[in-house]
Amino acid sequence: MMVALLVLSLASVASAAAAAAPVEWSVVVSAATGECWDTRGLGYYKADQVDLYACDDDGDGHNERFRRDASTGLVHIGPGDQGPGVGSRSVAGYCLRGLTASQAAAAGMYSSVQVPCNASDTQQLFELVSGHTLRCSVNGAPHCLTAGPPKPDTSLLLEPCAAGNKAQQWSFKPLSSSAPWPFAPPG
Repeated sequence: MMVALLVLSLASVASAAAAAAPVEWSVVVSAATGECWDTRGLGYYKADQVDLYACDDDGDGHNERFRRDASTGLVHIGPGDQGPGVGSRSVAGYCLRGLTASQAAAAGMYSSVQVPCNASDTQQLFELVSGHTLRCSVNGAPHCLTAGPPKPDTSLLLEPCAAGNKAQQWSFKPLSSSAPWPFAPPG
């Protein structure tokens, strides 16, 4: 009985510690362009898109906060990043939804989008393949997130997966802060 209580107590402590652990956000960098995934800033066309832009070098990751949940495959977008509509999102619950070029064009866009997280949407569920490629399913066919040509605000779209394609290779680099943007002033 004492052993069972000790095991239950240790499990409760481990569960509470996991729940209290800070969320770790990353910037996602393209191997082909060296640019980062970016939520569109205020005043730009279709601010709910996620595209590639020069990485923010100050380490706060504003507009560049992403976290892939290995258990679901959802790629979460950090609260405080620019969100759909005007202004900065103050809540969590938005994820990346990959679009093909034809899907984006039909919606009047050029890149993938941020939408409320939906674990039944196959274009939001990304499998990490070989440690650097993000693959999902479009109408039952495998597609990979692919960087457009190197230029500001280049596209992030789903294309058929191609082995060795650097435009389909990504690295998740941890941010120096897990606080939402903008940071609260010190003191």
